[in-house]
Amino acid sequence: HVDFLQTAAARQQIVEAVRRAAASLAPHPQIAAFLVGNEIEKTLVRWMGPAEVRDFLEQLIEVGHLAAPGVPFSYATYPSTEYLIPRNADFVSVNVYLEQRPAWEAYLRRLQNLAGNRPLVISEFGLDTLQHGDAAQAEMMTSQRSSLLETGAAGGVWFSYTDEWWRGGQAVTGWQFGIVTANRSAKAACEIAPEL
Repeated sequence: HVDFLQTAAARQQIVEAVRRAAASLAPHPQIAAFLVGNEIEKTLVRWMGPAEVRDFLEQLIEVGHLAAPGVPFSYATYPSTEYLIPRNADFVSVNVYLEQRPAWEAYLRRLQNLAGNRPLVISEFGLDTLQHGDAAQAEMMTSQRSSLLETGAAGGVWFSYTDEWWRGGQAVTGWQFGIVTANRSAKAACEIAPEL
């Protein structure tokens, strides 16, 4: 959430972080792919310049490919910056939070068009149980997984496993997207997740 293109030192620090992480984590059998970034805020992208941001993301993917050959790389964009898809990404990755099935499926079809011949992965989707309740979350998990299959997505990642999560070193409160509570009690979605 800062202008990382402003200085060469900041860009180099990011490049080195991607190189180190990709090289050290690639050998682990649990690694399916890497994302070189996640949801650069739309006004920041406009400030830095969309073409410049995409060029830098593409550079990070090149660095990742060199550090971890054979492992797929992408960048997780979101609807406000859906145009920010690196041309050298191995798959298209988008975070999408839509609660109505018709809108969700229509947007998945649009994303398939944007993805072209690359696999589409929905890198975040989910529902807040604080606002909607456990039963609605479980129902949405089932429904959205079905939609992912029906629209030909390569996969999706439910956000998040637990209600306990952090951003920028601060605990996030007021949202409960996990399939387990902060004290790790299973919600209804956790009970059905293995069946999906």
